[in-house]
Amino acid sequence: MSFRSNYIWTVDIGEESAKIVKALKTPAGIPEIEGTYQDRALCKDKLFLYKSKEQIELLSNCFDDYRRGDQINFLLKDSSIIIETFSMKPVSKTQLEDIIYWKMKKLKLEHGKKWHYDYLAEERVEVFEQLGVEEKNIDVVSVFAEQTLIRNCQSLFKAGGLKVSKVLPQFIGMGKLFKQNALKHILLLDLGYSKASLYQFRNGLLINYLELNPDLSLSFSENLSLIVRTMENQLRLFQDKREREKSLLCLVGGGSLSPGIRVWFDDHPKWELVNNRDLLAEQVAGLEGVSQTSLGIFSLGISGLLA
Repeated sequence: MSFRSNYIWTVDIGEESAKIVKALKTPAGIPEIEGTYQDRALCKDKLFLYKSKEQIELLSNCFDDYRRGDQINFLLKDSSIIIETFSMKPVSKTQLEDIIYWKMKKLKLEHGKKWHYDYLAEERVEVFEQLGVEEKNIDVVSVFAEQTLIRNCQSLFKAGGLKVSKVLPQFIGMGKLFKQNALKHILLLDLGYSKASLYQFRNGLLINYLELNPDLSLSFSENLSLIVRTMENQLRLFQDKREREKSLLCLVGGGSLSPGIRVWFDDHPKWELVNNRDLLAEQVAGLEGVSQTSLGIFSLGISGLLA
């Protein structure tokens, strides 16, 4: 009897639909997309607020050949999640954890035990060529999420006979992908159906995050113009002034598939629009016939796939 390798599932439950990508980790360690699933009957409000028996059955049906030992990576994104980025002089791990906990308190998150927090940190060395000195700093990104949010996610899948292996902040997978491709400064724009988020990465680490809430009194094109201006301003603030090359821009999210949306961000003097397919081409097999949405989900969850 032959046994298949374990599947790795990446799950994104958005405002309008649930998107799931199934991948197989081959003996060579290269993940290969086996299938994709999208259902508008499954969305965040229906699954998390009501959690009816019918909804749970619909979710379970998406995992048609799930077996014990498979890995499910759930992409965590919610308006209640707080993302903090900052830079500081190098300190010990214990001191850094104390600083992050202090920041949680400073954000006035009451009842700290009800919040879960995690962080990533990387050392950055700035070389001042004319002065002949080096300056060391660490860049830190911390994420604060209510424990009830994570527990609700885990219990939702458990009710359907499924086990969540990893709960991943939405942006973390793309950061790992950027680092593997040795890409220095990247903008990631997540366009949802009613809101947008802008992520800025430096050497694979998130250095700035903004929520871009649309003005409902404005037209669709006017809101896109505001997003473009905000992106330009953020580049001026956070991009290294010594770099003259364009930043790369990745578009993800269901809203990025709207007709004509890429025209707004293409051919811009400050960034170059790239395709997720190009970033994944050397690392993922089975790309033919896979939608841009699926590739976005897959790349956002790739940290779990390549772990």
